[in-house]
Amino acid sequence: MLNNSLVFKLVYNMLFFCLKFIIMKSLLRKIYPNLFLLSSLLFSVLLVIVRASVSHHLYFVFLIWNLFLAFLPFVFSEFLNEKNKNWSVFILLPLWLLFFPNAPYMITDLFHLKSRADMPYWFDLLLLFSFAWNGILLTYLSLLNVEKFLAFKIGKYPTIVTLFFIFLLCAFGIYLGRYLRWNSWDIISNPSLLAYDILHRLRYPLAHTRTYGVTFGYGMFLFFVYYSLKWLPKQISTHTNISSDNNVLN
Repeated sequence: MLNNSLVFKLVYNMLFFCLKFIIMKSLLRKIYPNLFLLSSLLFSVLLVIVRASVSHHLYFVFLIWNLFLAFLPFVFSEFLNEKNKNWSVFILLPLWLLFFPNAPYMITDLFHLKSRADMPYWFDLLLLFSFAWNGILLTYLSLLNVEKFLAFKIGKYPTIVTLFFIFLLCAFGIYLGRYLRWNSWDIISNPSLLAYDILHRLRYPLAHTRTYGVTFGYGMFLFFVYYSLKWLPKQISTHTNISSDNNVLN
């Protein structure tokens, strides 16, 4: 029998930092967007708790840790545009770039979807897709902050080019995490082996076609996801204005 207190203790430890950040920031400013984000994150966590309680298995609890790691770059990006923080480009931006692949990485957790006897297939699909969606949401919100920061520092068009290469670096990070099982902190704890794996793929590209397939494929996917989500509100606003004008004319 599963000890449910273990699940709730893990949830508490993973989300304590996230809750503290969101609540403190939202009380001062941006209350509604951050509360919506918090609700979305907690919904995913709730699905894991329900699954663990019903199935008596902890199989998908690791997604809560992945969600926490995906949340970190959003935290770093939120502080990038704070006033009187000129050091942010030297500390926060590298930290953001280091942890940023953890957000879109959650899309690849859909690999874990398969039919299991302990829970309905539809529930596991809902659970995994909710985490994947939160990964996309955190990717988008994080990039909005970074784009604003870079546009102020280097201008609009250099920022677009920079973001494109960030997408490719991020996709490469997804590959390192999903297929080679490297983590963000391995750049400190195991830099030599990490560097070897990276340099070997740069030196022998034909021997690592999957590396470049994942990098360019996911990089372009993230590029289109980000700019589609930016484009969509403008389209809705345009159609709303057109409808309003037609109503006035009628």
